[in-house]
Parts: sequence; C-alpha cells; structure tokens
Amino acid sequence: MSTSHAPSHDPRWRRLPEERPQQILDAALSVFAEHGIDAAKLEDIAARAGVSKGTIYLYFPSKEELFREVLISAGQASGRRLRLLEVRGQAFDHPSLLAMPETKYLKCFVLEAA
Repeated sequence: MSTSHAPSHDPRWRRLPEERPQQILDAALSVFAEHGIDAAKLEDIAARAGVSKGTIYLYFPSKEELFREVLISAGQASGRRLRLLEVRGQAFDHPSLLAMPETKYLKCFVLEAA
C-alpha cells in the first residue's frame, strides 16, 4: 500500500514575502561593496536576491533609499543603531565632465551611532 506524503517544506524558489526585504538588503550589500553605489545596478541586485527588479521597488522606492537601508541594516548587524544626519552630493555649481568620471563626486551619507 503506497501513500503519498506532502513535502515537508516549500521549494527553495518559494520564499515568504516577509523574508524578501532582508534578501534584497543582503544582495545589495554585496553588489554595492563590489561596484560602489554609482555603478551598482538594480538589475544585478535583483538577480543576486532572486527577485525581479520590480520587486525591489515594492520595498525600496529608489537605489539611494536601498543604500541607506543597507547602511542601517549593517549598523544593526554590528549591534549599533545608526541615525542618518545628512546626505551630501556634488555641488550644483561643480562641473562634471563626461570624459573624466573622477570629476563626479560620490554621494556621502553622514551617519551617527545612536
């Protein structure tokens, strides 16, 4: 007599929606570390997290917001709480030359350990 048993767990590709933000944050941390915020692509982050690019936008409205959350998450993982004080970028009156990418300033997030 044969009986069929239901699988004891969901397939790997079927993940709980509440796990997705952390999966995206983990993937984003890796991609930002490898490429920097400017060169990092949401497509690469989505592929590494195993989600679509559109899924990222369900949880994070922009790449900048995702980067901010990565910083806060990293602070929490180290046992620290971080508070965003300021976001700085290139001054509007500073020229950025297309032929010289080094003239483009990196965005700077000023954080304080709380």
